[in-house]
Amino acid sequence: KLMAAEERAKAKRERRLAAKPSIKNPLIDDTRKTKTFNFKFQENVGNVMADFPELLGYGIAITRVSTRADFSEVLVFWVSSPSKVEEVGDLLEAHVRRIRRGMIEVAGMGQIPRITFVKDIAYMLENELDGLFR
Repeated sequence: KLMAAEERAKAKRERRLAAKPSIKNPLIDDTRKTKTFNFKFQENVGNVMADFPELLGYGIAITRVSTRADFSEVLVFWVSSPSKVEEVGDLLEAHVRRIRRGMIEVAGMGQIPRITFVKDIAYMLENELDGLFR
């Protein structure tokens, strides 16, 4: 029985830590409540991330934050230096738990929904097009 319980626990842990699916078209639902939450969250996540020396020097910028209507998940859109995009994505995924814990402790926001970091491709393309039109 102990061996079976250990196997079930191991399988559950592997499912929980498995690769997260990438978000292609995130749904954004803005109400007054979510807009206020998004604004405060963006402000605080930047402050918390500045406290981690591992994230400094990569040119990470949080472009926008969007929460689901039911506050089950927060999508944090980011950009960085074009040469370091993949490395930054891995770093953010590795530090998401520490960032979430920092948000709870430092920002005093109470319960924080699950945080998902999404590379803001629309912002990057918009900046590239602006540069071409100049």
